[in-house]
Amino acid sequence: MDEKLEKLYYSQYYDQPQRDIYFCQFVQEIKRHNLLWRDNMTLIILLKGEIEITVHGNVTTMKEDDVLLINPNYEYSAMALKGPCLASVVVFDPVIFRRNTDNFDALLFDCMTTDENRYEDRFNRIRGLSAYLMKRGMTDDNLLDIEGAYYLFASMLMRDFPPDYFKAGLGEQRLYTFDSILEYIRNNYKSNITLQDVARVGNYNPAYISHLFKSKVRVGFHECLTRLRLRSAVADLNHTDKSMVEIALDNGFPNAKSFYKSFKEMYKKTPFQYKKQIMSGDFSENRFSTPEQQYSQQRASEMGIPSPNPIVDEKIKEYMDRMCLA
Repeated sequence: MDEKLEKLYYSQYYDQPQRDIYFCQFVQEIKRHNLLWRDNMTLIILLKGEIEITVHGNVTTMKEDDVLLINPNYEYSAMALKGPCLASVVVFDPVIFRRNTDNFDALLFDCMTTDENRYEDRFNRIRGLSAYLMKRGMTDDNLLDIEGAYYLFASMLMRDFPPDYFKAGLGEQRLYTFDSILEYIRNNYKSNITLQDVARVGNYNPAYISHLFKSKVRVGFHECLTRLRLRSAVADLNHTDKSMVEIALDNGFPNAKSFYKSFKEMYKKTPFQYKKQIMSGDFSENRFSTPEQQYSQQRASEMGIPSPNPIVDEKIKEYMDRMCLA
């Protein structure tokens, strides 16, 4: 059966490591859950529609013009409630904050709109700067404009949303060890792997491996493993007609009960309720790619020519007109 990707109406990718700049920006149609988990920060601005978004097990609703900053290594997914739903997404490396703090990889921002604060100046600034980045990326005629807007975007985040700190990052050797451990888990999460198995891969004792997980991804080994299993299970719910037992066993859960429990803790609904919800939506006949295929498509599109969309053009103008830099 043919699978349809959620549309990317606009994208740009900018990477200048010598100046601590890395970001990609795109406008994406949101339809059903795909569990994502990034090392970088992710800013989501909902341009149109209404979505349910789950971040680190907390479920909230985003409405038009809402802003949400997702901190590194916080898993999240979104699903359309009232469509069509378009979101502007900026994924950026916290290394941009290096000049403000040595612990840039431990910053935690609280940046989320509510009905009461949606149009405060600080959120108008973030929406406006994001729109300006997109506008300059569409023409690409002045790299100084793009880089200046990005630095100002980072500066406004630090000024308007003073961050907390998680803890200092890991040393280089421990980062190398952890990366090899995480790669092992990604390749084997469908199997019955244990903390002891992972400890042998890293050549450390299990207690130290637990410390590595909490230092790097802010969750323990078992929760990290469950994230990967849920991400694959949600893809099966979206793209296949497998039974719940098949989905559970095919993705490393010991039984259906364990899968149900983990799914409900993450999404505050059962897999059956989720399946019923997506099948009742106006996109129920569409099949979407797996997260891995979607990521590859996204990366391929990041260097492409921006696709025009009247909603995006209108929002860019609106946000830039409302931008307040005082």
